[in-house]
Amino acid sequence: MSSRLRPTRIEHVVDGERLRVQLTAAALDSIGSETEQRSRALEVLRQALFRGRMVAKERLEAGAGGIETARLL
Repeated sequence: MSSRLRPTRIEHVVDGERLRVQLTAAALDSIGSETEQRSRALEVLRQALFRGRMVAKERLEAGAGGIETARLL
């Protein structure tokens, strides 16, 4: 592992509080429509996963090990 890369904690990749706020807002904005709530929640989760994949990709490209990066995910 490159000396400039430090182990990354999941909390630095996904902001749990922000994710909860976004999921709660999506649910409250769509009260009465379970289909819409599900759709909005899935979109929020997909965005969080996308950000996580981008962080993993950047780390791999910068020389982080595959096992370490997989543990992050």
